[in-house]
Amino acid sequence: MAEAAWKSDSQGRYQTFGAELASTAPETLAAADLVKDIQKYEGKTYRVTGLVASTCKKKGCWMNVEGGDGTGRIFVKFKDYGFFVPKEGAEGRPVVFEGVVSEKTFTIEETKHYLEDAGDMEAAKKVTAPSKVPFVEATGVKMYASK
Repeated sequence: MAEAAWKSDSQGRYQTFGAELASTAPETLAAADLVKDIQKYEGKTYRVTGLVASTCKKKGCWMNVEGGDGTGRIFVKFKDYGFFVPKEGAEGRPVVFEGVVSEKTFTIEETKHYLEDAGDMEAAKKVTAPSKVPFVEATGVKMYASK
């Protein structure tokens, strides 16, 4: 898979994965704000900002995004498995993405699978219950270079 081309805007250098973000943006929310009241936003499309906390180390098929202070963690997958983000080097990078917000319950097996994909085998071994997480199915991601 070829690396996404670098572009620039008023916020700095970035790469786009998936669809370009809409020129007429849906409402923009910070990751931490979305997580505080997930039910208020569920089922609607938003543009969300935050920092990449982790990505899938196997394919780049998902990422965790949080607020700058380590709060507001959101699990982000990509619509129709249609695009991927970098598997390494994305942690701490500012990111903006658009997609439908929901709260998703992962089975024990799914939770273990995602932890293993992230390389956290010890945490995967300790999973004993399903996990409920803020979730966005993103159509496009803009990931900035600066950390």
